[in-house]
Amino acid sequence: MIAVTAARTARSPRLTRAAVVATTAAVAVSTAVLTPAFQATADAASAYAVTATIAVGNQAGGGSIAVDSDTHRGYVTSFNDSKLTVIDTGPNAAIGSIAVGSSPIGVALDTFPSQPSSPMVFVANFNGKSISFVDTTTDTVVGTVSLGNNLPRDIAVDPSTHKLYAVGQAGSSSLVSVVDDFHRSLTSTLAISDSLERVAVDSSAHKVYAAGGANLWEVDAAADRIASLTASGTTAVAANPATHRVYVTSDTGPTGTLSVIDESTGALIATVPVGKVPKGVAVDTSANVIYATNGADNTVSVIDGTTNTVTATVPTGRTPRAITVDPATHTAYVINLASNTVSVITRTVAGSVARVSGSDRFGTAVAVSKTEFPTGGAGAVVLARGDDYPDALVGAPLAAPCT
Repeated sequence: MIAVTAARTARSPRLTRAAVVATTAAVAVSTAVLTPAFQATADAASAYAVTATIAVGNQAGGGSIAVDSDTHRGYVTSFNDSKLTVIDTGPNAAIGSIAVGSSPIGVALDTFPSQPSSPMVFVANFNGKSISFVDTTTDTVVGTVSLGNNLPRDIAVDPSTHKLYAVGQAGSSSLVSVVDDFHRSLTSTLAISDSLERVAVDSSAHKVYAAGGANLWEVDAAADRIASLTASGTTAVAANPATHRVYVTSDTGPTGTLSVIDESTGALIATVPVGKVPKGVAVDTSANVIYATNGADNTVSVIDGTTNTVTATVPTGRTPRAITVDPATHTAYVINLASNTVSVITRTVAGSVARVSGSDRFGTAVAVSKTEFPTGGAGAVVLARGDDYPDALVGAPLAAPCT
């Protein structure tokens, strides 16, 4: 259980980067439109299964994964190999590797206005006490920022402020290193009397959450203030910037739990039983679905973010740990430490058909969009003229990968 002692405020959500909303395919049809029912949550009509397994580097010492929706690339760190494996998420295959710093664990990415089509990848090097900057246009390390005494285990980015947050060890306590990723400079270091291993960012509220020890910690990214949220045995953390909810895993009991916190009020909304030794958590922001890895069960629990219930349990490789989700395709990628693989979990929507319509063709497009993205989370919108039938049809090919 988590007793929350800090209140917090939030601003309007910032849209995620690469989800494509192909609602204009419905613009040119009549108001009585028969369409497949879009499943915005993990309901009974959604099925989840591992559809691919990708061999990556040695994961025995730990690793993390980040995925870019626009370029269809994934990036996996390998602690023992000191390298970053590059994955093509189309065929789900490793296509190369990049030498980085010593013993990398955390990985994140950000996109700059000067280079909008190719993200920069950031790698937290544990023994190197540094962050490597990887240019994805050349797949080479183009810079390194030293973190002083910080042995970083995880890293997260606020894309709206271009700030990196690296959490790690420093003797008997932990440090949060704040880095300006655009100027490649360490701006501040915050000490916390706890053992931190995971970090997550709500980019719309500019809140940073760190977990891994006795407590869940909140960092106000605007003022770099720290507040403690009393918890018990936290292991991983994720935040949903669309709903402003924070998800924290714990493994202190006979089975693991996922605690759900309302970020705006600080209230504990729910405690969801999951599998044994949950060590990773991620959010599909466009579908409001949460994934928790269960290391001792070799499974992933799928949680409906609306009802806060487990709707599926997916077998994976051995010792699943770090996990990320591509919100454009609703695909989860799980690192299996004991298998040296990444399991690719896809969502299949089956069964029912529902009628979605509006008062006219424009209202129908809005209704379809609201059904697919009830809490926001789309990163792009395809616009087409509703009074020009051929022009409106251009949205149809883009609808396929989104539904």
